[in-house]
Amino acid sequence: MRPKCLHHGRSSRWLLFWLCWASAVQGMYPCMVVNGFVNVCITTIEKRYDLRSRDTGMVAGAYDMASVLCSVPVAYLGSRKGASKARWLAAGMVIMGLGSFVFAVPHFFTPAYHVTLGNSIGANMSTITCSLQAIIGETCDVSRDVWLANFRQVFMLGQVLHGIGATPLYTLGVTYLDESVPVRMSSLYLGIYYAMAVVGPAIGFVMGGQFLNIYIDAPYTDPLSLGLTTESDRWLGGWWMGFLLSGCASILVAWPLLGFPAVLPDHEDRINSPKGSVKRQRSDNGSSTAVAAFQDLDDFPSATRALMSNVTFVALSLAGAMEGILLTGFATFIPKFIESQFNVAASFSALYVGFIAVPAGGGGTLLGGWLIKKYELSCLGILRVLFTGSLFCLLACLGLLVYCPNHEFAGVDVHYEQK
Repeated sequence: MRPKCLHHGRSSRWLLFWLCWASAVQGMYPCMVVNGFVNVCITTIEKRYDLRSRDTGMVAGAYDMASVLCSVPVAYLGSRKGASKARWLAAGMVIMGLGSFVFAVPHFFTPAYHVTLGNSIGANMSTITCSLQAIIGETCDVSRDVWLANFRQVFMLGQVLHGIGATPLYTLGVTYLDESVPVRMSSLYLGIYYAMAVVGPAIGFVMGGQFLNIYIDAPYTDPLSLGLTTESDRWLGGWWMGFLLSGCASILVAWPLLGFPAVLPDHEDRINSPKGSVKRQRSDNGSSTAVAAFQDLDDFPSATRALMSNVTFVALSLAGAMEGILLTGFATFIPKFIESQFNVAASFSALYVGFIAVPAGGGGTLLGGWLIKKYELSCLGILRVLFTGSLFCLLACLGLLVYCPNHEFAGVDVHYEQK
């Protein structure tokens, strides 16, 4: 930060503040645990671009694939001697913003949404029914609007950029924050940071639900003139608006992060303060670090073998992977599941998910960080807390076994009479 008036912002508290906002903004669209804008708009995008659940699953998975492929290179390059983690974080936010703009591009390259059938109660029934004799010998035009499905490639590109941009937040961001605070405060700071990663998707669900109450082609088309309301089956909301907002927010948050130095001025005092119970080694460039896993790419295979032989590390990694599989699947399709099971609009489904995610995810993360700091839990104590929470989660999943049966559809689920 060149202006002297901004020098007081070079502290661990301000670093936490801006990292939390970066994590919250990142959580609005793709996100690590609970997804925001992307998953709110899943059903709307499927209808508008003639996509299947398989296609939208690939779109959602593109984020994770890009993040996995970039994690090791970004962690290595950002941790090298002389590298600035703050600049890597800022660059990641800019890339995420570009990905958000790319994700919204299909809306501006497709024609206006055309409603062919009336949906209001007062509509003339002759427009939504047909004569059996009139369709004998005719075939359906399956080629109509099939070309819209090709936009899934654009959606996947946007998600890839999201994944690349989010990688520094959960590799370098955690390390940068941990290096800048006293050891005893580290768990609380990280708890707040991860809590914002859950609050972000919740904000995305709530805001995305509100955007879905706005017609997709607003303000150029009045839905009332088409006989459409938010309760109509053929209503499509403004799914693209949230991505423009989050794209701008990502780029704005990048600027404060760019002003932080590689090492905070009060870093030495915090590490050597009496409140810190652990001394950390210092590298030649002045950054706090533990013993490095590898200093060069040639050491990467041996470092990988050492990690893979660590049973505790492997077990924790597998546990995190299983949790990620479960939560990613839930986050992607839970709004669609609520829509179909409870027959509610997409906007209300998003609100329900958002209201659940804030107290559950954010509160749980903050509670975990507070418990570690309050009771100074050891590794064994932390693992016991994790096991207890996982047990309650497993019991709650039994509720998914209770569901409503599908409506019977003549000719599909059941036979016609005498046929």
